[in-house]
Amino acid sequence: MITNFNPLADKSGLNTELREKTVLFIDDSVMSLEIYKAYMKNAPFRCVFCSDSLEAKRIITEQKVDGIVSDLSMPNLSGLDIFNSAKELNPNCFKMMVTGNTDMASIIYAVNEIGINKILLKPVQLKAAAMIELLTDALNKSRDQ
Repeated sequence: MITNFNPLADKSGLNTELREKTVLFIDDSVMSLEIYKAYMKNAPFRCVFCSDSLEAKRIITEQKVDGIVSDLSMPNLSGLDIFNSAKELNPNCFKMMVTGNTDMASIIYAVNEIGINKILLKPVQLKAAAMIELLTDALNKSRDQ
């Protein structure tokens, strides 16, 4: 399931470059995706939501994705597989891993080898405004690189 969501695209006064940025949210849990959708209702960037990791990889290879928020453990491809693909295609892509897995080996690999920018443990404790701010700051920094 993919849903494009850009509620602020037609509002004036927004940073045009930020409105053109895309963040892909990937989680095999439909409930988690619904929470992300609710959180991102006021996001000043384009959001794409995907519950299938194979579909997410297709999206990453076919269009520019500026940020990825992905679960670590999913059927077919793991979040690490998704992040590796993104790293090859867009080295400046912001990568946020969300996981309930506290396996230190996976976390160390994600940070040291893949360049994960942020790790959030489930259940995510950030409020919507804080997550939007975190992603907005990350997208602005990637623009400057």
